[in-house]
Amino acid sequence: MKKNFIFVLMSCFLATSALFISGCDDKDDPDNPTSSVSDPEGTILVSMRNGNNGGTTSITPDNCYNSFIIGKDDNFYGSWERNWKFVSIGKLKGLGNITKIPTSGWASQVAVIPEYGYVGASYGASSYRMAGTTYLRIYVMDYIESIGGGVIGADVKYQSPFHVKSEAKEITVSETVVNVSWKGGNPNTITFTPFNATWTVTSSTDWCRVDVTDLNSFYFWVLDNNGSSRSATLTIKMEGLPDKIITVTQAGRN
Repeated sequence: MKKNFIFVLMSCFLATSALFISGCDDKDDPDNPTSSVSDPEGTILVSMRNGNNGGTTSITPDNCYNSFIIGKDDNFYGSWERNWKFVSIGKLKGLGNITKIPTSGWASQVAVIPEYGYVGASYGASSYRMAGTTYLRIYVMDYIESIGGGVIGADVKYQSPFHVKSEAKEITVSETVVNVSWKGGNPNTITFTPFNATWTVTSSTDWCRVDVTDLNSFYFWVLDNNGSSRSATLTIKMEGLPDKIITVTQAGRN
Protein backbone atom coordinates (compact mmCIF):
# COMPACT_ATOMS: atom_id res chain seq x y z
CA MET A 1 0.00 0.00 0.00
CA LYS A 2 2.82 2.33 0.90
CA LYS A 3 4.61 1.64 -2.40
CA ASN A 4 1.46 2.40 -4.38
CA PHE A 5 1.05 5.69 -2.53
CA ILE A 6 4.66 6.69 -3.28
CA PHE A 7 4.22 5.75 -6.96
CA VAL A 8 1.07 7.87 -7.28
CA LEU A 9 2.78 10.78 -5.51
CA MET A 10 5.80 10.62 -7.81
CA SER A 11 3.54 10.40 -10.89
CA CYS A 12 1.66 13.53 -9.81
CA PHE A 13 4.95 15.34 -9.16
CA LEU A 14 6.33 14.45 -12.58
CA ALA A 15 3.11 15.46 -14.35
CA THR A 16 3.05 18.79 -12.51
CA SER A 17 6.71 19.40 -13.32
CA ALA A 18 6.09 18.67 -17.00
CA LEU A 19 3.24 21.17 -17.11
CA PHE A 20 5.37 23.76 -15.33
CA ILE A 21 8.29 23.26 -17.71
CA SER A 22 5.97 23.38 -20.72
CA GLY A 23 4.50 26.65 -19.44
CA CYS A 24 7.98 28.08 -18.98
CA ASP A 25 8.93 27.09 -22.52
CA ASP A 26 5.95 29.06 -23.90
CA LYS A 27 6.64 32.13 -21.80
CA ASP A 28 7.73 35.17 -23.85
CA ASP A 29 7.33 33.20 -27.09
CA PRO A 30 6.03 35.71 -29.70
CA ASP A 31 4.82 32.91 -31.99
CA ASN A 32 2.52 31.60 -29.25
CA PRO A 33 -0.66 33.77 -29.47
CA THR A 34 -1.50 33.12 -25.80
CA SER A 35 1.94 34.17 -24.53
CA SER A 36 2.41 37.69 -23.16
CA VAL A 37 5.41 39.41 -24.74
CA SER A 38 6.71 42.94 -24.60
CA ASP A 39 5.58 45.50 -27.18
CA PRO A 40 8.12 45.93 -29.99
CA GLU A 41 10.35 48.99 -30.09
CA GLY A 42 8.56 51.90 -31.71
CA THR A 43 5.06 50.91 -30.56
CA ILE A 44 2.55 53.78 -30.61
CA LEU A 45 -0.68 53.80 -28.59
CA VAL A 46 -3.54 55.92 -29.94
CA SER A 47 -7.26 56.34 -29.30
CA MET A 48 -8.93 56.25 -32.71
CA ARG A 49 -12.39 57.80 -33.13
CA ASN A 50 -14.64 56.24 -35.75
CA GLY A 51 -16.59 59.39 -36.63
CA ASN A 52 -19.81 58.43 -34.83
CA ASN A 53 -19.13 60.99 -32.11
CA GLY A 54 -16.68 63.61 -33.28
CA GLY A 55 -14.14 63.69 -36.08
CA THR A 56 -12.58 60.50 -37.46
CA THR A 57 -9.01 59.89 -36.28
CA SER A 58 -6.64 59.54 -39.24
CA ILE A 59 -3.29 57.80 -38.65
CA THR A 60 -0.31 58.06 -41.00
CA PRO A 61 2.39 55.64 -39.73
CA ASP A 62 6.10 56.01 -40.49
CA ASN A 63 7.09 55.18 -44.08
CA CYS A 64 3.45 54.76 -45.15
CA TYR A 65 2.12 56.45 -48.26
CA ASN A 66 -1.16 57.67 -46.71
CA SER A 67 -3.33 57.21 -43.63
CA PHE A 68 -5.78 54.64 -42.25
CA ILE A 69 -8.98 55.14 -40.24
CA ILE A 70 -11.79 53.32 -38.42
CA GLY A 71 -15.03 53.87 -40.31
CA LYS A 72 -18.46 54.42 -38.78
CA ASP A 73 -19.10 50.72 -39.37
CA ASP A 74 -16.11 49.86 -37.11
CA ASN A 75 -13.93 48.55 -39.94
CA PHE A 76 -10.33 49.51 -40.68
CA TYR A 77 -10.05 51.41 -43.97
CA GLY A 78 -7.38 53.31 -45.84
CA SER A 79 -8.13 57.01 -46.26
CA TRP A 80 -7.57 56.20 -49.95
CA GLU A 81 -9.16 52.77 -49.99
CA ARG A 82 -7.34 51.56 -53.10
CA ASN A 83 -3.98 52.16 -51.41
CA TRP A 84 -4.49 50.04 -48.28
CA LYS A 85 -5.11 46.39 -47.46
CA PHE A 86 -5.48 44.60 -44.13
CA VAL A 87 -5.47 41.03 -42.87
CA SER A 88 -6.67 39.75 -39.50
CA ILE A 89 -4.30 37.54 -37.51
CA GLY A 90 -6.97 36.58 -34.95
CA LYS A 91 -7.05 36.81 -31.17
CA LEU A 92 -3.66 37.49 -29.59
CA LYS A 93 -2.15 38.65 -26.31
CA GLY A 94 -0.56 41.73 -27.82
CA LEU A 95 1.24 43.49 -30.65
CA GLY A 96 4.44 41.51 -30.12
CA ASN A 97 2.64 38.27 -31.04
CA ILE A 98 2.37 39.45 -34.66
CA THR A 99 5.55 38.02 -36.16
CA LYS A 100 4.71 37.22 -39.80
CA ILE A 101 3.19 38.83 -42.87
CA PRO A 102 0.46 36.53 -44.27
CA THR A 103 0.36 35.68 -47.96
CA SER A 104 -3.45 35.44 -48.14
CA GLY A 105 -6.60 36.85 -46.57
CA TRP A 106 -6.01 40.48 -47.55
CA ALA A 107 -8.96 42.86 -47.95
CA SER A 108 -9.53 46.60 -48.33
CA GLN A 109 -11.47 46.62 -45.03
CA VAL A 110 -11.59 44.38 -41.93
CA ALA A 111 -13.67 44.45 -38.74
CA VAL A 112 -12.09 46.10 -35.71
CA ILE A 113 -12.31 43.56 -32.85
CA PRO A 114 -10.79 43.93 -29.35
CA GLU A 115 -7.78 41.69 -28.60
CA TYR A 116 -7.30 40.95 -32.32
CA GLY A 117 -4.08 41.53 -34.22
CA TYR A 118 -3.76 42.76 -37.81
CA VAL A 119 -1.18 43.47 -40.47
CA GLY A 120 -1.79 46.51 -42.65
CA ALA A 121 -0.17 47.33 -45.99
CA SER A 122 0.14 50.84 -47.37
CA TYR A 123 1.15 51.03 -51.02
CA GLY A 124 1.62 53.89 -53.43
CA ALA A 125 4.13 56.34 -54.87
CA SER A 126 6.22 58.90 -53.03
CA SER A 127 7.20 60.46 -56.37
CA TYR A 128 7.08 59.64 -60.09
CA ARG A 129 10.38 57.84 -59.65
CA MET A 130 9.75 55.82 -56.47
CA ALA A 131 6.89 53.62 -55.23
CA GLY A 132 6.42 50.60 -53.00
CA THR A 133 4.64 48.88 -50.12
CA THR A 134 5.13 49.38 -46.38
CA TYR A 135 3.73 46.94 -43.79
CA LEU A 136 2.72 47.68 -40.21
CA ARG A 137 1.30 45.60 -37.37
CA ILE A 138 -1.79 46.66 -35.42
CA TYR A 139 -3.36 45.47 -32.18
CA VAL A 140 -6.83 46.51 -30.94
CA MET A 141 -6.89 46.80 -27.15
CA ASP A 142 -10.55 47.64 -26.60
CA TYR A 143 -13.48 49.64 -27.93
CA ILE A 144 -14.07 53.22 -26.86
CA GLU A 145 -17.70 53.73 -25.82
CA SER A 146 -19.72 56.91 -25.44
CA ILE A 147 -21.52 57.80 -22.22
CA GLY A 148 -24.64 56.33 -23.77
CA GLY A 149 -22.85 53.06 -24.47
CA GLY A 150 -22.36 53.21 -28.23
CA VAL A 151 -18.98 52.36 -29.80
CA ILE A 152 -17.19 55.50 -30.98
CA GLY A 153 -13.74 54.05 -31.71
CA ALA A 154 -10.99 51.87 -30.30
CA ASP A 155 -7.72 52.06 -28.39
CA VAL A 156 -5.09 50.77 -30.81
CA LYS A 157 -1.38 49.96 -30.75
CA TYR A 158 0.66 49.91 -33.95
CA GLN A 159 4.28 49.69 -35.08
CA SER A 160 5.63 50.75 -38.48
CA PRO A 161 7.45 49.82 -40.59
CA PHE A 162 7.01 46.12 -39.80
CA HIS A 163 10.08 44.44 -41.28
CA VAL A 164 10.06 40.70 -41.88
CA LYS A 165 12.93 39.09 -43.75
CA SER A 166 11.64 37.06 -46.67
CA GLU A 167 12.42 33.34 -46.75
CA ALA A 168 12.95 33.55 -50.52
CA LYS A 169 16.48 33.68 -51.94
CA GLU A 170 15.77 36.13 -54.73
CA ILE A 171 13.14 38.39 -56.27
CA THR A 172 11.47 36.82 -59.29
CA VAL A 173 9.80 39.17 -61.80
CA SER A 174 7.46 38.67 -64.75
CA GLU A 175 9.83 40.54 -67.09
CA THR A 176 13.41 41.76 -66.86
CA VAL A 177 13.59 43.46 -70.27
CA VAL A 178 10.74 45.54 -71.71
CA ASN A 179 10.69 47.33 -75.08
CA VAL A 180 8.14 50.10 -75.61
CA SER A 181 7.25 52.41 -78.50
CA TRP A 182 8.09 56.10 -78.72
CA LYS A 183 4.50 56.97 -77.82
CA GLY A 184 4.04 57.32 -74.08
CA GLY A 185 1.12 56.89 -71.72
CA ASN A 186 0.37 53.16 -71.95
CA PRO A 187 1.00 51.44 -68.58
CA ASN A 188 3.04 48.23 -68.37
CA THR A 189 2.49 46.00 -65.32
CA ILE A 190 5.29 44.05 -63.62
CA THR A 191 4.47 41.34 -61.08
CA PHE A 192 6.96 39.70 -58.75
CA THR A 193 7.43 37.30 -55.85
CA PRO A 194 7.74 37.25 -52.90
CA PHE A 195 5.46 40.05 -51.72
CA ASN A 196 5.34 39.58 -47.94
CA ALA A 197 8.17 42.02 -47.18
CA THR A 198 8.49 45.79 -47.43
CA TRP A 199 9.72 46.76 -50.91
CA THR A 200 10.34 49.72 -53.21
CA VAL A 201 10.82 50.22 -56.93
CA THR A 202 12.86 53.15 -58.21
CA SER A 203 13.19 54.50 -61.74
CA SER A 204 16.53 55.81 -62.96
CA THR A 205 14.97 58.65 -64.95
CA ASP A 206 12.08 61.12 -65.03
CA TRP A 207 10.67 59.94 -68.36
CA CYS A 208 9.97 56.41 -67.04
CA ARG A 209 7.51 56.66 -64.12
CA VAL A 210 6.23 54.14 -61.56
CA ASP A 211 3.27 53.47 -59.29
CA VAL A 212 1.97 50.44 -57.34
CA THR A 213 -1.05 48.39 -58.43
CA ASP A 214 -1.09 45.76 -55.67
CA LEU A 215 1.03 44.18 -52.92
CA ASN A 216 3.19 42.31 -55.44
CA SER A 217 2.88 44.37 -58.62
CA PHE A 218 3.57 47.82 -59.98
CA TYR A 219 3.22 49.55 -63.31
CA PHE A 220 5.36 51.97 -65.24
CA TRP A 221 4.61 54.32 -68.08
CA VAL A 222 6.84 56.44 -70.31
CA LEU A 223 6.64 59.92 -71.74
CA ASP A 224 6.71 60.53 -75.51
CA ASN A 225 10.17 60.18 -77.00
CA ASN A 226 10.67 62.59 -79.91
CA GLY A 227 14.38 61.86 -80.11
CA SER A 228 16.49 58.73 -80.52
CA SER A 229 16.01 55.47 -78.59
CA ARG A 230 16.78 55.53 -74.86
CA SER A 231 16.94 53.18 -71.87
CA ALA A 232 16.01 53.29 -68.20
CA THR A 233 16.35 50.88 -65.28
CA LEU A 234 13.78 49.99 -62.63
CA THR A 235 15.31 48.69 -59.40
CA ILE A 236 13.27 46.60 -56.95
CA LYS A 237 14.64 46.56 -53.40
CA MET A 238 13.46 44.16 -50.69
CA GLU A 239 15.03 43.68 -47.29
CA GLY A 240 17.45 40.77 -47.15
CA LEU A 241 17.39 40.01 -50.90
CA PRO A 242 19.59 41.08 -53.84
CA ASP A 243 18.20 43.96 -55.89
CA LYS A 244 16.34 43.06 -59.08
CA ILE A 245 16.94 45.21 -62.17
CA ILE A 246 14.43 45.64 -65.02
CA THR A 247 15.61 47.34 -68.21
CA VAL A 248 13.15 49.49 -70.17
CA THR A 249 14.10 50.49 -73.71
CA GLN A 250 12.01 53.08 -75.55
CA ALA A 251 12.16 53.49 -79.30
CA GLY A 252 12.74 56.96 -80.75
CA ARG A 253 10.21 58.71 -82.96
CA ASN A 254 12.87 59.59 -85.52
